[in-house]
Amino acid sequence: MQNRTNQVVLGLVAILVLSIFGVLAYIGYVSWQSDDVAVADSPLATDNITVVESDEPINNFALMNTDGNTLERDDFAGTPTLMTFGFTHCPDVCPLTLSEMNIVEEGLSERGITLDYVFVTVDPQRDTAQVLATYFETLRVDDFITGLTGSLDALEPLTNTFGVEYIYAEPDAIGNYNVEHTAGMFLLDSEGEWVRRYRYGTPTGSIVQDIANFVDG
Repeated sequence: MQNRTNQVVLGLVAILVLSIFGVLAYIGYVSWQSDDVAVADSPLATDNITVVESDEPINNFALMNTDGNTLERDDFAGTPTLMTFGFTHCPDVCPLTLSEMNIVEEGLSERGITLDYVFVTVDPQRDTAQVLATYFETLRVDDFITGLTGSLDALEPLTNTFGVEYIYAEPDAIGNYNVEHTAGMFLLDSEGEWVRRYRYGTPTGSIVQDIANFVDG
C-alpha cells in the first residue's frame, strides 16, 4: 500500500512539474512572438498604441457587407474608420474586441465624434453575410458595426496592408476548426490612411482619448 501511495504522489508531482514547464514554455512562446497573433497578445497590456506614419491610403478592396452589397475603400471616405479582424467562431478574443469597440463607440459618441466601425472576417468560408449579421445581432453591436466578408483573395488587400496573419487549425471530427489571427484594432483617417494601431489589450479609455486627440487635431 505504501508503495502504491508513493507512486500516486510521484505521479501527481510529475504532472505538476510538467504543467509548470508547460506554462513557462507558453510564456516564452508569447514573448517570442512578434506578429501579435490573437493567442499571443496579452490582455494586460496598457501601452500598446502605435502611431503609423503613412502618406498613402490603404490598399483598395472589394468586400461584401451584411446586406449583400459590395463596399470598397472609398465608401468609407470622409469619416475615420476603426477596423478589426476576426471570425464568428472565435471563443474569446473577437467577442471581447467587439465589446470594446462598443465601449469606444459610446465614449466617442458622448464627445460628438463619429467613426465608421468595421469587422472583417478572416474565415469567409463559414462567415457569410447572413452569419455575420446574426453574430452582430447576438452581440448587440449591429447598430453601429459594418461586417465585411469575401473570398480569401479579396481579403488580401486589407490583410497585406496591416500585416494581418491568420492560420487555420486542423478541423476536428465534426469539421470545427479554430483560426489564430492578428488581433487588435486599426484606425484610418478620413482619407483612408492608416494612422494608428491599437494592440489587443489596450484599455478602451486610452483608445477613446487617443482617437479624440487625433480627430480634434
